[in-house]
Amino acid sequence: QILVLTLLCLCLILPACGKKGPPRPPAGEREFQWSWTLAEYNENGCLSIQAGLEGNLNKIYEVVVELQPATLDDLCIGCPFTPTEKRTFSLTEAMFKLDHQISSDDPAKTRQSATVNSTYCPDTPSNAYQWRLLGINVYQAMLNALTPVQYITKPALLPAAE
Repeated sequence: QILVLTLLCLCLILPACGKKGPPRPPAGEREFQWSWTLAEYNENGCLSIQAGLEGNLNKIYEVVVELQPATLDDLCIGCPFTPTEKRTFSLTEAMFKLDHQISSDDPAKTRQSATVNSTYCPDTPSNAYQWRLLGINVYQAMLNALTPVQYITKPALLPAAE
């Protein structure tokens, strides 16, 4: 009976040893972040979005634009952001351009900067939008790089949304 109890205890204790979860790459090899963002209305009423990325840019899978039509009253700092539109851009669609690279024998120390340019024509016409960008990591278990929520209003020179 003691042998059976000992084996039962070992069966319960041993699975608790070791690291849980899927393997994860070292932190330096998966990190990238947004450094700046800019959006403007173009002559067609679409949004021209530019942004800068820094870090290990080989780990970027795609870029997502999230958008929420808003009124001027909705444009408040700290208000909930619930995007109603999303557009996913592959790196070629987003005109991903590598600006600078600092190479190293250690992949964790390789650093790059790039500019992302994209044009997005919202499905829902509005005179103002809240928006943000997501940089999707090639590692699905890793956090995505988010920009803060940005606000843009249509200039008076362009026709108002109907």
